[in-house]
Amino acid sequence: MVRMRAIFLLSLCFFLAGYTASCLPCIPTLSKTKQIQALSRRGVTVVVLGDQILIVVPSDRLFQPMTANITSQGSLLLCAVAQYINSYTKMLVKVAAYTGETGSQRVALALSQQQADNVATLLRQDGINARVLYAVGYGRDHLVERNCNHWGNDNFRIEITLEKLEGC
Repeated sequence: MVRMRAIFLLSLCFFLAGYTASCLPCIPTLSKTKQIQALSRRGVTVVVLGDQILIVVPSDRLFQPMTANITSQGSLLLCAVAQYINSYTKMLVKVAAYTGETGSQRVALALSQQQADNVATLLRQDGINARVLYAVGYGRDHLVERNCNHWGNDNFRIEITLEKLEGC
C-alpha cells in the first residue's frame, strides 16, 4: 500500500510538472554516450556521421507482429529514443518505416506508413517538435536482406534520421 501511494505521488508530481504519462524523465539525465549505450542494450543502433545521426530500431522491438500497434515495451523504448533526440537542438527528424517482401507493395506501403505515423505521434507526445518531425513509409523498398520474409529480420525496421537544419 505504501509503495502504491509513493508511485502515485511521484506520478502526480511528474504530471503537475508537465510530463506525459508515456514518458517520465530518467533522472539523472544521461550523457549522449551513455544514452547510446543504453539504447544499444535494447537493440537500437545509433550511427553518428558528422551533422547526421541515424537511429535504427527493429520493428519487433516496437510493434505487435505485422501490425502498426505499438507495444507497451515499444512505448518505453521510444521514450528513451525521444530523450536522446531531445538532447539535440535544431535538427530535422525523419521517421521512416520499412517492411519485408511479404504481401503486395500496396499493403506493405500502408503498413509502413501507419507504423511511421504511430512512431512520430509518440515522439511528438514525448516532446519532439512537430514542426521538424515527419513520417514516411517505404514498404518493401530498400531491403536489407533478400528473400527473408519472417517478422523480426532486418527488413522490418524503423529508421529515425536527425539532420542539422540549414542555417543553424
